[in-house]
Amino acid sequence: MLFCRILLGKERKTDREEGDHIYVSQNKYYVINNGDQVLPLFLIKFKNNHDPYYSKPPKSSKKTEGRVQQDLDLRMARASKKPYSTKKCSKCERALLQAHYERSDWQLDSRVCKVCQLYNSEVEIEDEDILSPYLRNKAHEVESDLRIIQTGAKEPGRFHRKCNMVADSTDKIWVGYLDPMKSNTDLINDVIEFLHDVPLLQETIKIEQEGLRRAARLTLASPISKVKVLELNERLYLGKYQIAIDDRQPNNPANRGMICKRLAGPNKYCRSANLRYVDDPCDFLHPPEKDPTFRANYTFEEITFGSAIFDQIKGQLASVTNNILSIRRIRNPVLNERFEARKKFQNLKHGTDGGERELWHGTNCNTLSYIYKNGLRCPSDYEPSPNCPFSGGKGLCTSLCSNDCPHCVTPHTWKRCHMYGLGIYLADIPEKSHRYVTCPIVVDPNPPRGKDGTVYKLIRCRVHLGNPYLIEGHLKSQDAMHDNYVPFSLDEDKFEFLVKPEECPTGSDSYFVRGLGSRCRPGSSVINSEYICFTPWQVLPLYEISYTLSPPSNKVLEHIEHERNEIQSVGYC
Repeated sequence: MLFCRILLGKERKTDREEGDHIYVSQNKYYVINNGDQVLPLFLIKFKNNHDPYYSKPPKSSKKTEGRVQQDLDLRMARASKKPYSTKKCSKCERALLQAHYERSDWQLDSRVCKVCQLYNSEVEIEDEDILSPYLRNKAHEVESDLRIIQTGAKEPGRFHRKCNMVADSTDKIWVGYLDPMKSNTDLINDVIEFLHDVPLLQETIKIEQEGLRRAARLTLASPISKVKVLELNERLYLGKYQIAIDDRQPNNPANRGMICKRLAGPNKYCRSANLRYVDDPCDFLHPPEKDPTFRANYTFEEITFGSAIFDQIKGQLASVTNNILSIRRIRNPVLNERFEARKKFQNLKHGTDGGERELWHGTNCNTLSYIYKNGLRCPSDYEPSPNCPFSGGKGLCTSLCSNDCPHCVTPHTWKRCHMYGLGIYLADIPEKSHRYVTCPIVVDPNPPRGKDGTVYKLIRCRVHLGNPYLIEGHLKSQDAMHDNYVPFSLDEDKFEFLVKPEECPTGSDSYFVRGLGSRCRPGSSVINSEYICFTPWQVLPLYEISYTLSPPSNKVLEHIEHERNEIQSVGYC
């Protein structure tokens, strides 16, 4: 063991603060930022005759047994909600619904007897008749809060959604809300059975998920009348639930002049606002003033050279460059508020508190001010027009405008881009994101020999992945998923290999595409892993890193110093 002298410096209390060390009070240890802060003084040798990680079971008491039983029942309620056998041990006749104590934690095994430690292999797990009332109550308590809060998340029903059809006929309908506990395959079969007398195109049935409630949208083989739609609204789903069937045809006259409910609702975002050529466009209005970032401002905070955060980011960028010019913290209160709200929603949705990471994003440097104000937005499905005053002339692949722009109307097609859909792409290694930095700032067109006059910018983001969908395999065609714009509309036949659907979470919030390394097939899979989100509030721009690939020229240094002085004097918004 080493006995050291350490220089603590300033304490860093959160991941987003500067500091020289972190003190973990729960375990009483220090995490030092830099090895230069530690000076080894003595080397201590000792012999240990016992395992320090093993502790004997505590002495039994009524209080301990009560706490154990309560903890045991709670664990059982959380673990797949399958009850355990109450049969007796074949040796000591002790009930097997017990736990044994090992290494400071209560481990549950319904076949292991607590008294004699005999493993009863003949005992089988039984079903729910033996579930105690106490355990049922605990199972109800640990149920996701969102299932209680959100209408349609516990059982099928119409709730606030009613038929609002104005047109005489339609060939596209929406059906909801369906049974939230069933798989997508079962729901598709339910829809086919429910609409048994309607001409369906079964391959067009898509299950959509809003939080925990489920619905279906589909295209019909031939139009049906308004009278038939109203008749379907009176039909019972599963023999006892009344659900809604509504018109979802393009340019729906019932939606004219109305503000989008998604934009005005709690999420304050409509994914279809910048989509023209999908099978389910949004016909509602999306006025800019209704966007939560319409009046948002952002500021920069310079990260001090040599601080803990600076050194951490510099070390991670070492594989790209050693010429870090500046690191600036991006502060946008509106984006931060939306990120925390989305994080809370996804935690309620899945009943967990996790899934947050810091990832890298490389993009067109002409759009950075737009990103810092409005957040990272999902790309549109149309290209920017050179005549568009907002999106034109910036070297973009897709337009920044909404779908009511009169200039940007050319459909966006696959051009070795958006392999896994129209989402926000991020990476866990900066060298991958660096390859996507386009239109860097050319400060010095003619730098001296050995110097670099071009400034590149990367964004480091806080990302709440929620419940990501694992993709691991090869696409059957390079553009198979290009038009995908929501994270739960995967078609298995587009993959040569994919995690089995029953092993994948339903209602995913993002994709995790696992890199295949040397097994990668260019255009059909990726070498390094990447993450794709489909809601801008999942991603919060955190740091802007400016760098050059070679030592910067004097003009570049002057440019960076000018930016730094501008931030210190008036900020940036």
